[in-house]
Amino acid sequence: MAREICIQNSRLIKRPLGIADIIGGTGWKYGTLDDHGRIDTGKIKPDGPLVIYDTSRIGRGVQIIGIESNKEIKLALPVPSTDRDVTLLYEIAEKIADLWKSKHIIVEEDKVSISDIGRYVKYDHNMNISFLKNVRETFKCEWVDLSCATLHISITIRQLEEFSDDYNSFGNYLHEKQKTDVWMPFPLIAQIQGEITPLYVVFDSGHIILPKEPQMKHIVDGKEILCQEACVIVSELFPGQKHSLLNYETFLQRVPPQKTEEFDHRHIMVKPLSINELKAIFSEKI
Repeated sequence: MAREICIQNSRLIKRPLGIADIIGGTGWKYGTLDDHGRIDTGKIKPDGPLVIYDTSRIGRGVQIIGIESNKEIKLALPVPSTDRDVTLLYEIAEKIADLWKSKHIIVEEDKVSISDIGRYVKYDHNMNISFLKNVRETFKCEWVDLSCATLHISITIRQLEEFSDDYNSFGNYLHEKQKTDVWMPFPLIAQIQGEITPLYVVFDSGHIILPKEPQMKHIVDGKEILCQEACVIVSELFPGQKHSLLNYETFLQRVPPQKTEEFDHRHIMVKPLSINELKAIFSEKI
């Protein structure tokens, strides 16, 4: 479910807008999401959604569709979204309308004058609060993965319900999870000693987000495979070794406790590890 807005070009001489036209002078950032919902900041790519977000209050992000068009641009904001997401959605719409000399925008099927945008912002805030309050009826599960501006965040339905009583805290929560630059690896599939093995790539320095339990089911050549082991891999850690491998559970056990904390419902965050710390983790005898 998403809130959608369309802005049409009213200029006599029509030209498409560049991303710099839209974000110029705002402090907003943009990027393209990959297949795993991770953002490549500052890049526009044809194979993924283009998203704008406010770095001072990072939430779910506003998707821009058709930026190459000189006739209309569409915006989409997933629901539930934060209070800042909602205001950002309409700020972007209003800026595009101003650049294209449009006196109105189209919200879903409603033609809305620029002067009436404030009423829709208030309505959408209330709509999101109502959605959070009734989220269990919508998702019918115990937890969900929310596609956010920079990555996916796993959250329980109970926690989403609680945010309906304090809507501002929903925005605080999503911003806190995204304000730090992190690396969230998704498994590469390799054949090791005849076995299909998911590999999680880690690096020295930088925060790393890892699943509490590795993904063991994968589709390989059109068939679902249940892997027997997952591993963590790091490159050029020791002289003469291109890659170093370690069992996934063993890696998590060897990371110093002060270097880990819960990130969300399904993930932990590993704080920056030095080269020497990684060497100790990978060289210790099992």
